[in-house]
Amino acid sequence: MPPNQGLPAIVFFEATACVVLLVLFALLNRDHRTAYFRLWLRGWIALTGASIATLFLLSFNFQPIAIGALALRVVALFAFLTAILNFRAGENRRIVAIWPLTLASLIGLVVLERGSQVSFGAVRWETAILLCALNLARLLYAKTIALAFPGSESTFRS
Repeated sequence: MPPNQGLPAIVFFEATACVVLLVLFALLNRDHRTAYFRLWLRGWIALTGASIATLFLLSFNFQPIAIGALALRVVALFAFLTAILNFRAGENRRIVAIWPLTLASLIGLVVLERGSQVSFGAVRWETAILLCALNLARLLYAKTIALAFPGSESTFRS
């Protein structure tokens, strides 16, 4: 049981917002068929899955749900970072070298979080550092793209 009733409302609102944005991105995908946008859409699918898994975690304190929510969030951040790197590299070049790092990070996350306490929002410090580093890298690369291409600021906000 959550400590207050505001927490499930916030998580439900986050999951609903992710689903709505996922539908909008899927509709926009028809007109925007580039590789970086497909990766961006896959990132939103993973982020929506993480939000829905977090919603289930509030109802059922089950270790695989907590690990799955964290893993989906890490996959989403890596997909966003890859989409930004592919956009920066251009249409002719693709960046694929980040996926081994993604798999290694996911394996490390599962091994580390397997023995931790099942609680909403409780993560190990190693996982928190990974999430912070991915968010920081994504924001820094998106900022360099926004400076290089003035019309692209709104393309990479999540």
